[in-house]
Amino acid sequence: LGINIYHFNDKLAPQIGFPWSEINNISYSDKRFTIQTANKSPDFVFLTSKSRINKTILDLCIRNHELYIARRKPESPEVQQMKMQQIAERKERNDERMRLKKEREARIAAEHNQRVLEQKLMVIEQEQQASKKALLLYQAKSNELERKIHESEEQSRRLKSQREIAEQEMTQMESQLTTHIEEKEELKELYQSKEAFAMKTAIEVEQMQQKAEKLRQEYDNLQKKYSEEVLSRSMTGSVTSENSDPLEDTCSDGQDFITEIEGNRSEENRGLETSRDTLLHKKLKDMEKDLMLEKNFSALTDADHHYLSIQQQGEDKYKTLKKIRKGNTRQRVEDYEEMTSYRATEEVETAS
Repeated sequence: LGINIYHFNDKLAPQIGFPWSEINNISYSDKRFTIQTANKSPDFVFLTSKSRINKTILDLCIRNHELYIARRKPESPEVQQMKMQQIAERKERNDERMRLKKEREARIAAEHNQRVLEQKLMVIEQEQQASKKALLLYQAKSNELERKIHESEEQSRRLKSQREIAEQEMTQMESQLTTHIEEKEELKELYQSKEAFAMKTAIEVEQMQQKAEKLRQEYDNLQKKYSEEVLSRSMTGSVTSENSDPLEDTCSDGQDFITEIEGNRSEENRGLETSRDTLLHKKLKDMEKDLMLEKNFSALTDADHHYLSIQQQGEDKYKTLKKIRKGNTRQRVEDYEEMTSYRATEEVETAS
C-alpha cells in the first residue's frame, strides 16, 4: 500500500507512512535515500550505513509496487478462463465427494440395518430356547402337581383335625387386619398431602418456565436488534475499491521511478474482519482466553510486551496505517523531523 518508516527499536508501529499515490519517485545516492513526494511537499531523506542497503530497499519498493499494480489490473481472458476451469473442477470434486459420502452413509445404514436384523434374529432364537425351557419346566411342574394332589388327599384327614386351630388363627388375623386398616388410612392421608404439595410445586415450576421463556424471548429480541445495528454500521462504513497508478522506474546511480497521483487511498478505510462479524469476534475471543491459560509470560520479549500494550489500546494495523497518513504530506514530514530532532536532543542530554 506504500512505504512506512519505523523506529529502530519499534518495528510494530510505524512513525510515518507514504501511500503510493503521494510518491513521485524514489532514489538513492551512495548512503542517502530520498523519497520525492507530490503536492510540492519537501522530500523525505534518510541515511543508511551502506550503499548496498539503499539498493536493497529500492529493489523491495519496486517489487512491492509491481505487486500493488498487478493486483489492481483487470484479469486477462486466459486468467478468467483458468479460474472458471478451477471453479468447475472444484465443483466436480465436491459433487464426487458428496456422492461418495452418500454411498458411505448408505453402506453404513445398510450395515446398521443388517446388525439390527441379526440382533432381532438372535433375540427370536433366544426366545425360542426360553420357550422350550419353559415347556420342559411346565411339564415337570405338572408332574409335581399331580404328585402333590395325591399327597393332599392323604393330608385332608389331618387338615380336618387342624381346622379348629385355623379358625382361632383367623380370629387373630381379623383383629390384626383392623389395625392394618387404621394404618392404611393414615398412610392415605399422608399420600394425599404429599400429592397436593407435588401439584403445587408443579404449578410453580410451570410459572417459572413461562417466566424464563419470556426472558429468553426478550434476550433474543435484544440480540437481533444489536446484530442489525452492527450490520447497518458495517454497511455504512464500506468504501469503494482501490485504484492506483503504476510506478515507472528509471534506474541510474539514483535508481528513480515516477508514478502519477490520483489520490485514491480507500485502503485506509478498511478494518478487521472481526469488526464486521460478531460471531467470528466472539469465537476468536474464546480461543484467546483458552490460549492465555497456556501462555508462558516469562518467555515474552520486549517486542511482545510492546505488541500487547498496543493491542490493549485498541489499535490494529488498519488504524495505525490511517493514523500515520493523517494530514497532508508536508505536515507529516515536518512532524516526523520535529519528533526525530526532539528524540536526538533527549539522547544527547541523557548521554551528558
